[in-house]
Amino acid sequence: METSPILRQQLLARRDELIKRYHDAIEAVDRELDHRELEEAAVVTEHWDERVISLLSDPDVLHELAAVLAALARIEAGTFGTCLACGCPIDRDVLEADPAASCCGDCEITGEIHTSGESWA
Repeated sequence: METSPILRQQLLARRDELIKRYHDAIEAVDRELDHRELEEAAVVTEHWDERVISLLSDPDVLHELAAVLAALARIEAGTFGTCLACGCPIDRDVLEADPAASCCGDCEITGEIHTSGESWA
C-alpha cells in the first residue's frame, strides 16, 4: 500500500507531541524545584527523581509512542498498511482513524495484534 503523506505527517506530529509532553513535564519539575531553598537540596533531588521516573513510566504514553515509532519504521520499510498478523492490507479507514494501526480489522477482532489503542479521528 502506498503511504499517504498525510498519515505520515500525522504520525510524525503525534511522535513529536508525545516527546514534547515529556520534555515539558521535566522542565516543569525543574522550574518547580528551582524555587526551593538550597538547604533542601537532598529532598529536592529525591523529589525530582520520583517525578521524572513517574513521567517516564506511564505505560499508556510509552505504548502509544512505541506504536507510533513502529508505524514510522513500517513506512520506511515499505510495509505500512500491511497487517503484521496475516499480511492483508489494512483498510484505509482504519489507518485514518489510527495511523499507528498494525493489523487489519479481522486480526484486531481476533486479538492477533493490538493497535496503539488511540483514536486519532
